Amino acid sequence: MQKALLSTCLLLALLSPVTSLECSDCHSRATSCENNGSTLCYSNKICVSGVLDNNIESKYKVATFRGCSKSERCHSGDYSLTSASGKYLQMKVFCCGTEKCNKEPLYVPPREDLSPNGLECPACFDLTYLRSNFNCESKGTVSCLGNETKCIDYTSLASCEYYFQSKLKLKGCATEDVCALNGKKITLGRFNLDKIITQCSDATKQIELEG
Repeated sequence: MQKALLSTCLLLALLSPVTSLECSDCHSRATSCENNGSTLCYSNKICVSGVLDNNIESKYKVATFRGCSKSERCHSGDYSLTSASGKYLQMKVFCCGTEKCNKEPLYVPPREDLSPNGLECPACFDLTYLRSNFNCESKGTVSCLGNETKCIDYTSLASCEYYFQSKLKLKGCATEDVCALNGKKITLGRFNLDKIITQCSDATKQIELEG
């Protein structure tokens, strides 16, 4: 009886339809993507649309991606970081769970078009190999741009495509969506951030010196 019941359960599992989700599909090493193809996403994957512009990951500076993503690695948001030595990251991500819900492209403004917003934060930057120690010494302050209203102390693992992970440590200005990544992991195309730790506070107003 038990064998028959087990056989029936196994048969039902094999016959159960595998759910899929059709998502728009596009991948470009530019801030736009003209391909209007589609792909099927299975298991716990959802649709994602995103665009990336940064000078932190040299192997993946600019990218546009539409396709599938694991739900636990997809977080909709407007992400912007400004750190020491001119280092920055801009990324917009939209995650959704209906047919081709990711077909609309996302854009980030050219970095030179972002204006200082009158706020500033302490800054440092370090990207190093896993076995090395962090050396994120203070580099003074940086001016916050656009909608960056938070000072951030940020740590994560960063990787691109099949390259080894590096340790990323920085302080600087950030949007609230970056702060909300604390304890999470995120992937856009071939760009991955894991074991994210963020500590944020309100950015301070820059002191205007009288001439």
